Amino acid sequence: MAIGNSSPGPNNLGGVLRGGVNNTPGKFTLSASTYGTPITALGSETLVHDGTLNAGAMQEIYLWAANFSDANAVLQISIVPPEGVPFEASNTVHAPLITQNGLYLVYPGVPCLNSKIYVKASAPDSIIVTGFVLQYYPKDVNDLSSGYMNGSS
Repeated sequence: MAIGNSSPGPNNLGGVLRGGVNNTPGKFTLSASTYGTPITALGSETLVHDGTLNAGAMQEIYLWAANFSDANAVLQISIVPPEGVPFEASNTVHAPLITQNGLYLVYPGVPCLNSKIYVKASAPDSIIVTGFVLQYYPKDVNDLSSGYMNGSS
């Protein structure tokens, strides 16, 4: 279903044309978590969000993580642009997590364009990741350099 001047995207996240009512950004679950449930970080790369599904939309990614193991652990977060390789030094952030201490904000709304977000746990199956995406739409779909909607019409 289209909202405002938008057209549905391939995954029904609102497309890439325009935002919701009054051009406000859309708020969505991570693509790997259809219902917003936490995602378990494995010891190998685990895709948590695929921002390439709505090419052209600017996305702010917010991630929280919790370590439920008996020891401290590190969550690696890799922000991979198109044709990039996950977990290269230039696209990876390390977030240390104290054991059994609740949720930590590990990725605070960093803007991404056409990127995939992967995570990897230092101790497999000991960390969960949850979050959401704010998706902004181009002011002019024929000129992406014109910027993105900021919530005002």
